[in-house]
Amino acid sequence: MNSPRVHLFLILTFVVGIMSGCRSTPKRSWVEPIHLDNWPRELREHPMPPDENMHKIDLGGTENASHHLVRVRDREPYHLHAEHDLTVFVLSGHGDIIIDGTTRACTIGNVLFIPRGVPHAFVNKSDKVAVAYAVFTPAMRVKDFVKVPAVTGK
Repeated sequence: MNSPRVHLFLILTFVVGIMSGCRSTPKRSWVEPIHLDNWPRELREHPMPPDENMHKIDLGGTENASHHLVRVRDREPYHLHAEHDLTVFVLSGHGDIIIDGTTRACTIGNVLFIPRGVPHAFVNKSDKVAVAYAVFTPAMRVKDFVKVPAVTGK
């Protein structure tokens, strides 16, 4: 049982264990937490110009995702994002969301995922400006808003 092979095995196991514990851990990039209960304050601090139909507030992010508050007074033009996936959380207002020609009702609490390249638009049917929390992946660093002809029907 106390053979040199067993001792060598135990020594090698110990050395490998020590060495694997010494490797450096990857650095992480962190941003300030985004608290969705603070969005009314963000809107007050960044008023929507009265002549604008849509307004975006940049909340931050990393290279992998960017976070925004988006306001729509009337409607968005039918458009797509060629390089970005979009996840939307509806915070206030209601209306219709048109995704790839299909219209659905959309209201507070709805969560929508719109893959890159898929045409979409929101039509506000409430009497106030609609607000959504939008996450683009990867982070939206350049304009990626391509207007497309509207499709009706589905």
